[in-house]
Amino acid sequence: MKKVIIAGILVLAGLGVFAQAGTGYVAVLPGYQFNTGSYTYNYQGLMTKAKGEGNFVTSLDFGYFFTDKIGIHAGYMYDKGDYKASLSYPPFFYTPDYKFSRQVNLFEVGPEFVGQAGQNGQIYGQINVGYTFGGSDTKFYLNGHRYDMGNVGSNEWAFGGALGYRYFFNSSVGLGLQATYHHIDKWEVNDFWDARLGIWFKF
Repeated sequence: MKKVIIAGILVLAGLGVFAQAGTGYVAVLPGYQFNTGSYTYNYQGLMTKAKGEGNFVTSLDFGYFFTDKIGIHAGYMYDKGDYKASLSYPPFFYTPDYKFSRQVNLFEVGPEFVGQAGQNGQIYGQINVGYTFGGSDTKFYLNGHRYDMGNVGSNEWAFGGALGYRYFFNSSVGLGLQATYHHIDKWEVNDFWDARLGIWFKF
C-alpha cells in the first residue's frame, strides 16, 4: 500500500492544479470497511478464533492548502469494529458464533497532495499518522472469570494513507470517492481498508 500511495503522489505532481492556495475544506465521508482479516489468541485456556467483519465507517475531515498542490489534512474517523469469533475452553465450553464490537475512534494528520483532473475535478493523496482513543480491552466472562480475547481495540498509533477523486459543482460544494488504508501494528489484526463517498465544502 505504501508503494501505491507514493506512486499516486508522483502522478499528482505532474497534473494541473486549481488556484487554491490559502483555501480550506471540510468533508463528511461515510463509507464501508471491508473484512479485516482473522487472528487466533489463547488466554489461560480460552481459545479465541476471530475474524473482522465488514462494517460502517465515517469520518469528518479538514484540510488547508499552503500552495495549489500541497496542503495539510486532519481527520476524525469512527469505525464500528465488528468481529465474529468462535470461543472454546475444552472440554467445558464452546460457542461458534460469538459476535462483539470494538468501536474505534481515530484522530490523524498529515500532508495532502492534489492534482487537477478535468475542469472541475481533483485527484488527491494523503499520508497520515494518527492515534486511536477511547478504546477498551477485549474480554469475555466465563463462570465469573474474565478472559482476554486479544488486542483489537486498545489506544495505539496508526499509520496510513488515502487516494481519492472529488468533483466540485461550484466554488463551494463537491462530491468525492476515497479509498483509505490504515495499519495498526500492535493489534491482533493490523490492516484496515475502506471505501468512502462523501461531500466537500470549500472555504
